[in-house]
Amino acid sequence: MKTSTINHLAKLGANASAITFGLLLGSQSAFAFTVGYFTDFNQTTTAPAAPITQAGYTPVQILDITTFNLSTVDALMVNESSNGGISAGLLGRLGDIQTWVQGGGKFIVHDRFVTNNIGDPQSNPLLVGAPTTLLDRDFTISSDIDVVPPGTTLVTSGPFGTITNTSLDGGDSSTHGFALLNTLPAGSTPILQIDGNANQIAAFSYGLGSGFVYYATIPLDYYLAGNGPNPPRDNFNQIYAPNVLAYAESQKVPEPASVLGLLAIGVLGAGAALKRKLK
Repeated sequence: MKTSTINHLAKLGANASAITFGLLLGSQSAFAFTVGYFTDFNQTTTAPAAPITQAGYTPVQILDITTFNLSTVDALMVNESSNGGISAGLLGRLGDIQTWVQGGGKFIVHDRFVTNNIGDPQSNPLLVGAPTTLLDRDFTISSDIDVVPPGTTLVTSGPFGTITNTSLDGGDSSTHGFALLNTLPAGSTPILQIDGNANQIAAFSYGLGSGFVYYATIPLDYYLAGNGPNPPRDNFNQIYAPNVLAYAESQKVPEPASVLGLLAIGVLGAGAALKRKLK
C-alpha cells in the first residue's frame, strides 16, 4: 500500500479517535435524561409528566418513594402537596436521597409546606445537606414573585421562555414562604425572590457533593393539576417548570480525571494500532 494512502487512513483513524473521545466526553448529554417524579400525599397523579416531556426528558412515575431505586433516574422531582408536613415515607428516604445527590443526582423540590410556623424561621429536611438554612412560611406577600438580578439562569431565561417580575404574580398562592438569603448554603444561586426583597428567596439552587439541589417554596403541584388563576398558571406549567428541568439537566457533573485519562489512552491507542496495521 502506498505511503500516502497509509498516512491518509492513519489520519482518518486519529480523527475517528478524537471524535470518539469527544463523544465519550459528551456522553451525559448523548443519552436520555430520566426524571423520576413523586408528589407527596398524591402519588398517583401524572401531572408532572407534562413539563418533563415538554422539556424533552423521560418521565418515570414513582408510586412508592420508600422502595424506589434512585440509581435508575438522573433527577428526582418531588412536589410536596401538603401544607401540614412531609410524609413519613418521604422523610425516611431523605438520607438515601442525600447520598444519591452527593453521588451526582439532581434533586428538584417544590414545597407547599416550607415550615409549620409563621414568623419563626426554621430548617426544612427537604433541604438535604443544608440543615442550617432557615425558611419562613408567609402568605402576606405570597403573590408577588420577582427575578433575582441579573436573572441569567435557565430558570428565568430558558429554552421555554422568559420569566419576568410579573410572570408568576397573582397566584393563589404563588409561593408559600421564603428562605433567608444569609442562611443559604455556601455557593448557592438565588433565583427568585418575594416582592423585591433580596433577603426573601423563593427559589434557589446549591451544589452538594457531585450533585445538585433545586428548592422552591412554590406550590407547583397545584398549578400542574390545572388549578389557580391564569395567568400565572400557564406560565408555571409551560415556561417555569420545563425551564427548571432544563436548568437541572444543565448542571453537568465532570467525569473524574482518572476516567478521562483512561478514555484518552484507549482512543489514542486505537488510532495508533490502526496506523501500525496499515503499514
